[in-house]
Amino acid sequence: MKEYLFESKRLGFRVLDDNDKAFFINLGQDPEVMKYLPAIESEEKLLEKMVSLQEFHRNLGYTFWVVDHKETGDQLGIIGVKPVSFEAFFTPAIEIGWRVAKKFWRQGFAFEAATRCLEFAKEKNIAKEIIAFTSFDNLSSQGVMRKLNMKHIGDFDYPHSEENIKHLAFRIEL
Repeated sequence: MKEYLFESKRLGFRVLDDNDKAFFINLGQDPEVMKYLPAIESEEKLLEKMVSLQEFHRNLGYTFWVVDHKETGDQLGIIGVKPVSFEAFFTPAIEIGWRVAKKFWRQGFAFEAATRCLEFAKEKNIAKEIIAFTSFDNLSSQGVMRKLNMKHIGDFDYPHSEENIKHLAFRIEL
């Protein structure tokens, strides 16, 4: 049985480890999963991100964690909270984000995981408010944000893309 930092009804949250490399790379290189993100990244870049997420947890006590489906043990996605890594009208800030494997889409897992991450952030007094953002076209993520009772606070050009893709920013107070 896996040891989790915290859990929800169906999900277990843990720090990424070497056994998650293939999953993390496959998730980050899946064209459908990455459809609304700036670009599919190289294996090398994804492994650097994985190390960065591990360091966030080690240094801050929070990060984007790997989330397992407790019943099956399958890795479901990467979901959590961490500092925003760029400047925008809402920074400095802590963001919540999710990346879920296709086979788990439209089953309420992103909402369940995000709800539990917000509870964790409140329990640990990580921030007084949490930010989320997504592209104008990503209606699924916008739906999760609205279901979480996050409020749209403005739009901005996402800086980590060549085209500066327009994004919506949402906020929730904890």
